[in-house]
Amino acid sequence: MIGDDERAQSIQVGAVLLFGALIIALSAYQAFVVPQQNEKVEFTHNQEVQNQLADLRNAVASVPGDSTTQSVSVTLGTSYPERLIALNPGPPSGALRTRGTTDPAINLSIENATAVTESDEVADLWNGTRLNYSTGALEYRPNYNVYGSAPTTYYENSVLFNQFDSGEVTLTDQRLVDGNTISLVTLNGSIDRTQQGSTSVDVEPLSASTTTVTVQNESLTEPLTLRVPTRISADTWETDLLADEEHVADVYPAGDLPGSELQLVAIELDPRESYRLRMAKAGVGSATEGESRSYVTDVRGDGEAVPAGGRTDVVVEVRDRFNNPISGVTLEASTNDTAATLSDTDETTGSDGRATFTVRAGSGVSSSTPVAVNVSYDVTPAVVGADFDESGLANVTAVVYAGQGGSGGDGSAHDYVVDWRDYGVVPGSAVNPATECSAIPCPEAFDVASIANPPDPGKVVTYYVNNSTAATISPSYGSTNSSGQHVTSLAVTGQTDVNLSASNTTGADTILLDTVFESTFEDGPGAWRSFGTFAGDDPGTSGFYANRGQQSIRIDGGNPGGIVTDETYDTVDAELLTVEYWARADGPGDGEDLVVEYLQQGGNPNVEGDWIEVDRLAGDEATTFERRARIAADDARHLSFQLRFRQVGADSVTDEWFVDDVIFRTYGPAATSGSGSGDQPPTADAGGPYAVDEGGSTTLDGTGSTDDGTVQDYSWTKTSGPGTLTSPNSAQPGYDAPDDVSGDQTVLFELTVTDDAGQTDTASTSLTVRDTNAAPSVTVREPNGGEQLASGSTFTIDWSASDPDGDLTPNSADLEYSTDGGSTWSNIVSGQSTTGTYDWTVDDADTTDARVRVSVDDDADNTGRDSSDSAFTIDGSAPTISGPSISDQTDGNGEVGNGDTVRVTATVSDSASGVASVSVDASAFGAGTVPLSDAGDGTWDGTFTVGSSGTPTEGDQSVTATATDGVDNSDSATTGTLTVDTTPPTFSRTRAPSLVPFSDGQYQEFTVTLESDLPEAESVTITLDDAQGTTPLQVDYGSSIFTVNVSVDNANAVQNSDTASYTFSPASDLPAGTTIAVEASNIVVGDVSDQTGPYTVTVDRTDGTPVSDSFDVAYDSGTAELESLSASDLAAGQSGQTQTIRFAPTTDLDPDERVVIDLSDPQSPTRVQYGSASATLVTGSGAIQNFVAAGESSEVTTVVYRAPAGGLAADTTVEIELSGVATASQATSASPYTVGFSRETTDTASTTFAVSPVFREIIDDFDGGQSLGANPNWTAVGENPGEVFVDEDAATARSDPGAVNIADIGSDGGIESRSMDTRGLSEVSVSASVREGDPDGDEPNSGEDLVFEYRNDAGTWVEVQRAAATGSQQPYDHYSATITNADAFHDDFAVRIVQVSTNSNPDNWFVDDVCVVSGSGSCPFPTDVTPPSISSVSLAGDGSGNMDLSLESDELLDTITVTVDGPNGATYTFDESDFSASGTGPFTYDLTTTQAFDDGDGTYTATVDAAVDSSGNNGGENGAGSGLSDSYTYSSGPPTTQNGIRYDGNLGSTGSNSAVQFDISNVDSSFARIEGVRVSVQNGVSGSIFNGGSNEIDISGGDSDGFRYQEDKNPSSRALAADGTSIDLDQNAVLSTSGGGTSATVFVGQFGSSQGNTFNQYDFGTLSRVSSSDDWDVSITLEFQNRGDVTFYFDES
Repeated sequence: MIGDDERAQSIQVGAVLLFGALIIALSAYQAFVVPQQNEKVEFTHNQEVQNQLADLRNAVASVPGDSTTQSVSVTLGTSYPERLIALNPGPPSGALRTRGTTDPAINLSIENATAVTESDEVADLWNGTRLNYSTGALEYRPNYNVYGSAPTTYYENSVLFNQFDSGEVTLTDQRLVDGNTISLVTLNGSIDRTQQGSTSVDVEPLSASTTTVTVQNESLTEPLTLRVPTRISADTWETDLLADEEHVADVYPAGDLPGSELQLVAIELDPRESYRLRMAKAGVGSATEGESRSYVTDVRGDGEAVPAGGRTDVVVEVRDRFNNPISGVTLEASTNDTAATLSDTDETTGSDGRATFTVRAGSGVSSSTPVAVNVSYDVTPAVVGADFDESGLANVTAVVYAGQGGSGGDGSAHDYVVDWRDYGVVPGSAVNPATECSAIPCPEAFDVASIANPPDPGKVVTYYVNNSTAATISPSYGSTNSSGQHVTSLAVTGQTDVNLSASNTTGADTILLDTVFESTFEDGPGAWRSFGTFAGDDPGTSGFYANRGQQSIRIDGGNPGGIVTDETYDTVDAELLTVEYWARADGPGDGEDLVVEYLQQGGNPNVEGDWIEVDRLAGDEATTFERRARIAADDARHLSFQLRFRQVGADSVTDEWFVDDVIFRTYGPAATSGSGSGDQPPTADAGGPYAVDEGGSTTLDGTGSTDDGTVQDYSWTKTSGPGTLTSPNSAQPGYDAPDDVSGDQTVLFELTVTDDAGQTDTASTSLTVRDTNAAPSVTVREPNGGEQLASGSTFTIDWSASDPDGDLTPNSADLEYSTDGGSTWSNIVSGQSTTGTYDWTVDDADTTDARVRVSVDDDADNTGRDSSDSAFTIDGSAPTISGPSISDQTDGNGEVGNGDTVRVTATVSDSASGVASVSVDASAFGAGTVPLSDAGDGTWDGTFTVGSSGTPTEGDQSVTATATDGVDNSDSATTGTLTVDTTPPTFSRTRAPSLVPFSDGQYQEFTVTLESDLPEAESVTITLDDAQGTTPLQVDYGSSIFTVNVSVDNANAVQNSDTASYTFSPASDLPAGTTIAVEASNIVVGDVSDQTGPYTVTVDRTDGTPVSDSFDVAYDSGTAELESLSASDLAAGQSGQTQTIRFAPTTDLDPDERVVIDLSDPQSPTRVQYGSASATLVTGSGAIQNFVAAGESSEVTTVVYRAPAGGLAADTTVEIELSGVATASQATSASPYTVGFSRETTDTASTTFAVSPVFREIIDDFDGGQSLGANPNWTAVGENPGEVFVDEDAATARSDPGAVNIADIGSDGGIESRSMDTRGLSEVSVSASVREGDPDGDEPNSGEDLVFEYRNDAGTWVEVQRAAATGSQQPYDHYSATITNADAFHDDFAVRIVQVSTNSNPDNWFVDDVCVVSGSGSCPFPTDVTPPSISSVSLAGDGSGNMDLSLESDELLDTITVTVDGPNGATYTFDESDFSASGTGPFTYDLTTTQAFDDGDGTYTATVDAAVDSSGNNGGENGAGSGLSDSYTYSSGPPTTQNGIRYDGNLGSTGSNSAVQFDISNVDSSFARIEGVRVSVQNGVSGSIFNGGSNEIDISGGDSDGFRYQEDKNPSSRALAADGTSIDLDQNAVLSTSGGGTSATVFVGQFGSSQGNTFNQYDFGTLSRVSSSDDWDVSITLEFQNRGDVTFYFDES
């Protein structure tokens, strides 16, 4: 039955299964096959990019010899093949960047490198110091999707390598060290490129040249070392990169570079070698920096001779620090002698860095004169011997010899021969005395001679050594003697072969100092073998004795043999042979000598007589020898030269000689090892075989020919075959093949080479001339460029072919196509006719660079090809649409309705056939299909009107854009959405701020934002509903005033018992997005306990739909947008307090926006009273708009702050100060109190403040002039409170003028403080200064103590401190106590200080400077109550009529008052500013103010009135001191001091007028030696002075004070004649040897009993002293050594 037939169901099931299998296969293909294929693509790309990086590495490495910029392309990323049914990830990219090139710490360095083949200027730079060169690396880091283990590839230090997680793998070798060549190329610049395609890297030579500098190590212990910054491990450098370099001595890590992933690797080179150093600097990318000049060196002309009237050139070269030339540098030159002049004194270097200065010798110069040519690019050169520094890198000096070569120069060329034999050794002498050396190698120099041949006297000889570290010559130039000979001294300092030259302008000779071998025996016998008894055995090395190393050769005793060189040496051309060696005897005695010998020419080594002795060492136990033997014998110059050491006369095996460090050198052509074969013939090398096409040309190459000398001639011969040989006598001749040959032809050639000794050698080679057949000619007619083909379409390819030889191969046409301009080709079809067409189904591709190629063969297997002349397009992809967008052009709010305009924009591209059209489907907006226009730069756009051709669909809608290309491929993309809304307008946003409770005068700003335009004809109503309907209203708008922020018409407010509303119309149309703000002021809000919000606010517009919002009444409702809220605390029970309120908005306050601050006190009765307060804005701009202050009868206090007209910025602090605030004592019970903040435009916030008890401290010094009865802090207590009072006697006060005097005659008399509230404290401190006894009264007896007490919470007095009575007067002392007992902290705390146990008599205690403070408080009174002790008060004169005043104190003083009372009623007062202090205790105060004794002669008295220390203690007369005064009697008169000598008076005669004496003092700082005393008279005064005694000048004090009596040398008497005569008393005495202050008495005339008074001597007692300007009669002059005379004048009274 039909109903039972299920075959159709089976077919359906099979189709489903087949489809599922297909889906699984596609999924597997996508999951496994695609990643594998893509990984292969990425791997292949990685290999390709490594090859490109190798090209980049080679470009950098070639910079030293290439000055052109090279460009290398690097493909940073790749792409995957197109897939029809699978998806590829995004194409991978790669990053190429420089690393370390901008880091100054990344340096390649060279150290211990000294220049040895260059001028001194090069050596100034390469002097062994470490030189650093900034460099870096190139890094390529791929960003593959699949090939996750791909390496990062680096180029650094000439090496390209891959960095894997497991380590590095090098891709190239290194080029830093290659044998004896060092090549250093640093990297400079910056690259940072990340992309998918190719990038071009330009390698710019910033410093490039083929210049090399020969360098070697500074010393054997300081090897030449390279330090390279690298990621490659030191082990890889050593075992891989540098493994084959024989001159690399060591490779090791040299430390990390901070802040970098690099390390330093050190490469030490063999210190025995010299090296060619090549350096360059390569720039890549941007920010490259070229090099500048570093030094200048001479390259030609130094040492040249210039004949009289002749000229020569001095050529110098300016180089950078890479030793490469710098062009464009201006150089200045000068000479130091007029014997030669310069044609030009300034030159500029050319492209080779060189400049030439022409030197002309004067025509009259008759003898050789060395002239220094100084050249510099830094300073104007000065003459040699002045300030020209030849050693500076910017300076160079070349010396020429003017006048050399005869007048004008005869042009004759004299050969110049250097005789390098030891000068003084006769040539041909067999044995010459050996030289003792101080070490081996031998550092001592020996003389050598240079000879002009024929002899030419007066020739200037210039010597040159090409390696100054291996040998030196001194002097380096001079003139030949009458025999044409000049002698100089040669010192060999190294083991490296060097060239030695001697030259002048007419000839030169250069020979080689060849170190043939140096045997150190550290690795065995080396070049030596045994002979004699132990012949055949290896010489034994020994570690017993050695020179420099650890081993030497031991020659045993009893062996008639020794050691001999294992090879023979060619010394035919040697001019001098030297042998240096070290030897030590161990056992040999007399006659058991060591002999050094050589084998003579033609000698038999087995015949003893053929060996010639060179040196002999006498056997001597434990003697060490360092020797150099010189061999100048003719028979030592032959082809089979050998050396040997032989022990003779030894009879015991213990007679041993040890030999070490044998050095054999020749001077002349290098000695060669072998069998004496001499010069060898050359070896010819003709190269090849060669090949060339018929009609072509090629070059043969014979440069591979070699010789031990020089290949002089090449001779090529074509021995068979066609063609022509050109330039047959050159090393590389040419060959031209015939134009046509039948079949390949062979041509044979023969090359004969001839060396410089005339010896020849011949070699043959062959060349093939290939027979060629012309390839077919092919023409591709279609496609030939410009076509646009769609993938999958059919296109007819049209071509034709012909062959000039007429042998086209039928059906040999192969058709191919390329999508990359011909770089790669893919097959279309093969085996087509040689001319024809083919219908091609175009492959799937996207390219604008497609071409078709047709290849056709001929019978000679030649292939002819042709491809499309230009590119055509294959377009296999639809256009790309990106970033399609849709925008609201009406109001931009993203919502559109009927009639609104919408804009659509898309970026469309098609890399192949181009974009043909773009359109959008806008049916969801009721606009149908809308075409877009091409706006340029790939942008297409257009607009449409909503609802223009249909009904829009409500909600979020988008449009679809479709792009079509030139071959009808198309693609679509969808935009974002706009909201389609055709409903009536309303408001998009509302805002109703909250209020604080229990506060009057608040503000609210209700805001709404228009969702659409509000026409002028419409109106808006805001309804405020108070749902309670209670009385009073909890939110009362009855007194509110409404304002709005926009211009309005027809405004109307309706206010009743439970609602309020405000209606208005805009004065003009308002656009959508306008925010309308309606402000309600003077809002009254009830108590928080009565609130039942939220309260509803409804906003409606007549043309739309209403919206609503609500608000609360609370202290912290919503977001107030206020921060930093604070209200300062208050003290309980006080009035007149100040309270500070602070807040800061978190968002800007609008202009004139209000913030209401509610200070309501809900308690009753009111405990915080603002009734008498006032408000002030302290910080912030704006104003206090209103302050409603409430007293006890009102509970509401409000402060209204209004922002300024410009608004207030967010985070600006506003500070309001309320002064005159009062609190009740009970206010603490309700603390804390809430302060509410209501911001007009936002919501509410709050903070709190506390009312706390207050402790009021007491600090009292009783100096205010108040009695105790008037003092609010203290009350007198006790049995007789009248005996407790403030005593203003300064003598008993601690701080002037008052102190409390407790003179009670009853118990517990003293002072008691006021009551204090200590409830908030944990500690109270009590202190006072106390004095026992009254200087005018009584002092307490023992037991009559003074106690400190406090009142506890039980009303009991508790003692905390006691001043014990001593029964005697005592100065002030300081007492203190800290109270921490819990019973001390209450609201009725007090302190009292009272006397106890008094008797019936007054007992005086004094109390001053009392403090009662909290634990955190401080007492300003000092604890030091001891007055300073004043002493040594001194008043004197300073010798110049001024006061000399000083005093001493045991401590430093803050205040000083000293009065000086004059004899005639004047008073002088000095304070601390008039004194200077010195000393460290006691301290001396000296008057520094100059004050004359200007109150006349008489007695002056100084009194120290005040001497106060830093604590206020007075030790002066007005304080605790007494007797602090001093007096001085001043007398005016003549000057008392001259030249540091002060006249102290006491003029008078002694010994019955036989002499005169007076007192003087030295007040100068240096000593004074009296050399004589001279007395002069005038005005008719006459008399006699007897001078026969020994003590005519007497300095009292004797020798103990440093004074010395001197013997008088004058006649026995001398009369003083009148009118100007004088007598000289020439005696010497020292007045002082230790500085000023030493006094003395001077006597003039005879005194003492030994002589008697027999002469009628002059009576000096009648004289009185006058000033020098007065009319004087007698003068006495003291003459001082090294000081001016001092003269005192007198007249007769």
